[in-house]
Amino acid sequence: MTRSENKTLDEVIAAYLQRLESGHHLDPEEFIRPWPRHRDAFLGFIQRANPANSAGDTEAGHGAQTGTEPSLGGDAKDPTAHDNAAAPPSDSSLVSDESRPSSPTGDASAELHVRSGRPDVVGEYRLERLIGRGGMARVYLGRRQSDQHPAAVKVLDAVAASDEVLVQRFRREASAIRSLDHPHIVPMLDFGSDDDVSYLALKLIDGCTLADLVSAMRIADPRLQNESDSEIHSGGLSTVGTMSAEMPSTSDGRDQETDEASIHSGAMHGFRPNAMACFAASAKHGDRFQDIAEMIAVAADALQAAHDQGMVHRDVKPSNLMLDTTGHLWLTDFGLASLGEVHTVVTQTGQVIGTPHYMSPEQAVADQGQVDHRSDVYSLGATLYELVTGRRPHHGDRFRILMEISAGRFPPPSKVLPDVPRPLEAIILKAMQRMPSDRYQDAADMAADLRRFAAGTATVARTPGPADHAIRWVVSNPKATLAVATLAASIVLAVIAAQYVMGQRLARFNRELGTANETLERTNAALAKSNLDLDQSQRRLRRQLYVADVAAAYRAYDRGDFDAVEQLLDRHDPDRVGMEPGAYDPRGFEWRLLRTITHRPAPLRIEADPKGVTEIAVTSDGRQLVSVGNSGDVAIWSLADGPSYGQLIRRHPIGGRLDAIAVSPDAKWFVTGCNVPLGINSVQVHRMDDGELIRRLEGHGYSVESVAISADGQFISTAGRYHTVKVHDAEGNFIGSGMAESRNESMTFAPDGETLLTAYRETDETTGELVGYSIKMWPVADMDAATKWRTVLDSTSFAFSGDGRRIVVANNNDFAVYGWPDRKQWKHHRGIRGRLRCITLDHTGQHVAAGCDNGLVYVWDLHRPLDRPEVITASDRRITSIKFIDANTLAEGGEDGVIRIHRLNLSRQPFRSIGDPMINIAAANPAATQVYTRLQEGGVQKYDLSTLKVTKVATENDTQRRAIDVSSDGQWLAVGCQGRVVVQSVDGQNVVARLPIVGQPQEPDAVRFTKDNQYLLLLFDDHLRRYRTSDWTEHGRLMGPSPGASRVVTLDQRDRYLVVSHELLWWIDSETMRLVDQRPSQYGSYCSAAVSASQELLAVGHHDGTIELLRTSDGSQRRLMRGHRDSVDDMCFIEDDQTLVSACSSGTLHYWDVRSGRDLGFLKFEHRQSDRLFYSESLQRLMVFGINDPCKVLAVDPLFADDSSTAQAAPKNAMTPAPR
Repeated sequence: MTRSENKTLDEVIAAYLQRLESGHHLDPEEFIRPWPRHRDAFLGFIQRANPANSAGDTEAGHGAQTGTEPSLGGDAKDPTAHDNAAAPPSDSSLVSDESRPSSPTGDASAELHVRSGRPDVVGEYRLERLIGRGGMARVYLGRRQSDQHPAAVKVLDAVAASDEVLVQRFRREASAIRSLDHPHIVPMLDFGSDDDVSYLALKLIDGCTLADLVSAMRIADPRLQNESDSEIHSGGLSTVGTMSAEMPSTSDGRDQETDEASIHSGAMHGFRPNAMACFAASAKHGDRFQDIAEMIAVAADALQAAHDQGMVHRDVKPSNLMLDTTGHLWLTDFGLASLGEVHTVVTQTGQVIGTPHYMSPEQAVADQGQVDHRSDVYSLGATLYELVTGRRPHHGDRFRILMEISAGRFPPPSKVLPDVPRPLEAIILKAMQRMPSDRYQDAADMAADLRRFAAGTATVARTPGPADHAIRWVVSNPKATLAVATLAASIVLAVIAAQYVMGQRLARFNRELGTANETLERTNAALAKSNLDLDQSQRRLRRQLYVADVAAAYRAYDRGDFDAVEQLLDRHDPDRVGMEPGAYDPRGFEWRLLRTITHRPAPLRIEADPKGVTEIAVTSDGRQLVSVGNSGDVAIWSLADGPSYGQLIRRHPIGGRLDAIAVSPDAKWFVTGCNVPLGINSVQVHRMDDGELIRRLEGHGYSVESVAISADGQFISTAGRYHTVKVHDAEGNFIGSGMAESRNESMTFAPDGETLLTAYRETDETTGELVGYSIKMWPVADMDAATKWRTVLDSTSFAFSGDGRRIVVANNNDFAVYGWPDRKQWKHHRGIRGRLRCITLDHTGQHVAAGCDNGLVYVWDLHRPLDRPEVITASDRRITSIKFIDANTLAEGGEDGVIRIHRLNLSRQPFRSIGDPMINIAAANPAATQVYTRLQEGGVQKYDLSTLKVTKVATENDTQRRAIDVSSDGQWLAVGCQGRVVVQSVDGQNVVARLPIVGQPQEPDAVRFTKDNQYLLLLFDDHLRRYRTSDWTEHGRLMGPSPGASRVVTLDQRDRYLVVSHELLWWIDSETMRLVDQRPSQYGSYCSAAVSASQELLAVGHHDGTIELLRTSDGSQRRLMRGHRDSVDDMCFIEDDQTLVSACSSGTLHYWDVRSGRDLGFLKFEHRQSDRLFYSESLQRLMVFGINDPCKVLAVDPLFADDSSTAQAAPKNAMTPAPR
């Protein structure tokens, strides 16, 4: 048996009554057919309740009027207009359940018999026609007899009149309406009973319901057509319990409600335009959503008025809200309203009555204790939902709808219609919250929020977030929440248990790990120590390599091998070796100084001839360079200052292989010999500017090895390989010839232009064996009168100086320089590395340059030792020709086809001289940039180390006085004079004190301020005096253990003074002025001393050149350094005490590695002198003062930019320095 067949009689009767109340006309016989076992009892109940409404009443019910008079809820022009898809309202003032005609046609008179006797009069009202009926009452168009005023008269029918509960509901509606007075609530005109017939007269409204408006909006906007017609028409009908899903069907399978709905559908065309007109009349904003919000806000005002009277409407829905033709909104149908009672209207079977789509959750679960004014807020929110989206919040059968309502589940409006404004959606969602406490707490709040939205301002309601949804789900699903909580608690307990077990295991593991970590820490510590030791070892090794390379570089510098210097220094240049950032950099002042003084600009490279350059020549004005080579071209290059320096001017193709070139003194023409494989090798004279051939001279059967032009341009000589020499005049006339027997690679005219010099190969006349080479001098006027000149060496090549006063002759390994024309030997040098190929002299004959077969170029300054030339690695191929452009610029070319122009530093010294000779120096502290010197004549000079400016300081001059010192704050200057010591300001303007010296000697050997400037020490030959600077009185005196004291040093960290005498070192306690230690000399007498910046080391110099490194704490020896051959005059520590610089009287400056005591290198000065040293760490400048020469400044920055010796050098833009 199905669930439908299982219905009790009570449930069947309740379903029947619900359908009647919903406005449906039912045939009892048809209705009871699905339940045949209840047929007799059901029909008996119907007969007893109202005999007139038995099965035959169905026929009588078809008498609905068709007049044109206005109905309560329809258009005045179409009284047949009915409620749209929503359920008809039950109020007689609206198109409601009671207002629906039972049939579109029929006899209306049958419906006017409400009782016997006066069928058309009830109370004061004459009933003109039936305009609607429902399950408990009928609604008539009536007129008050006294004034013919129209009204909607609602009369309780006989069936309902017999039910006390329905009578009570009718009276409650009357009481509710009577107690309300609000412009938007349909007013009651009259209420009473006439012969047991209860009636209610209400104001007649000309307009439409909001249900009509929803239907009209669906037609106007296709996006709102999202429900089927059957759902639209049936969804709003009131049903009872869960019977809507089990109603009996007609023979065609449709719900009985659908028959009536289809009738209304046919009538819709009459009222839909009028519903939109009513809405348009109420519109204020021109926006559908804002106008709807404003309209529902008015409905909320009406509900608030009812709520203020303690009344709950309980049945708010679109069909109970009307818009009249003026756009005025009305709230009607208070049939389910309560005046604060805790009961509801129920049927005889106890089922809830109401429209489920708009019920609040508390109504859906029949929890009457929770039903209050907030239930109306929910229903109004559901009504607003339908107006906005065109569909109801819930769908399905009644049971499903009630379940969804009670669970609080419905799709958000934006899911139904995406363009719903978020603030309006938030208002709807807040009004329809499941829990009453989460809704608007009264209708007025909802009205205010709706008006905020309509006005475009921020609303109170907010769209629920994830947290709100989570809380709602928890509240809505308590069982599931409990299950989840239980599961979570179980998981937590399981995790805790697992954690405990794992914790025990982890604790054991941690103990084991701790032990392993301790072992690892010890290992890491040992490894760190090993790494540190390794790093220190690597640093020491790198330092030792650095010391060896720098020492070798200084030796290479001493012999003039600048290429070797560069290679050795490059090994420690971070830019060259790719040193990582932060890596140990051993370079110090000694490295930077040598890099500075040996730096040469990179040569200018000219790609002259791809097959090799054979000869180059420079014009007499030095503005052009001419080259020839194996390609057969004569190329002319610019030597003029400016951007064109080294650029090709023009190229003249000659042909053959060119081995010789000579340019006329006026640089207008040149001579070259063209060598060809077969035939005569021609000699040609061409113009310089355009290369035009001027004339041809008599050629040679052998290759033309050399050509020459006399200084006056009158004669031209040419020479063939191992054959004849020929002379022509400038016009091309042949003058004479002779046999030279040599290769003839070197040939030139003497400066007077009357003698030709060639190399001559001498052989034994008997055996024909080679005897040697000499120079053959040919008088041009008489070639047969040639003479031979035997030099100190076999001369195969030679060249004159530009001024013609000197000549250099050379063979493969040696060269000699002679005067001319006296031919006196001046210089002779032997042992050149690499076979010498070509040689040249500069203009004044001061410098010689030679090119060799191994690609080396040597340059000698003839005024310096010849064993120290400047060596240039020019190429890895043979150098074939070399010429001076000027005193400091050299050009050479070779078999690699490249011409290189070198800028030389021939006159550059490793220092710059400033000031006058001196006998002593003083500085405020090691960081000072000003140094004061005592001159031989007794004056004082001040040196500014940053600008190298020297100024004289006003003092009381006494000649040959040494003593001088400056206070550590740089304010006072102490100067020893005859019979006194003068303390003055450093500018010499003010004398602070004069300390008289009584007895012998009358002048101290040294004066020294203590570091704190509290005392001034005066050192004499055999004793030390101390003066207090606060009052300049003597404050202690000590007689020394030996005479010959010369220097005093303050050891502030040791609270001691150190005195250097010839035989002893004295250590004196600075507090008591008592001798605490002494150390005798072991290597001859002491002569100098210096203390490291840390005051841990003392360097002591001896007269025999030995240097000792001592510990200042006890005087024990740490290192012994030997390298000087004369007495060590002075020393200073530099580079954070890593390097010691020493100067000796022979003019040698040494650098020492303090850690190892090894020699870092040396510099030799030309003059012997007694030196004093001062080093400026910040400026990287070393000052060497002497008694014979001015101060020498050695610096790592360029100090020679203004040297006049470089004024004639090649232009800077052509001689770009190589990057370092």
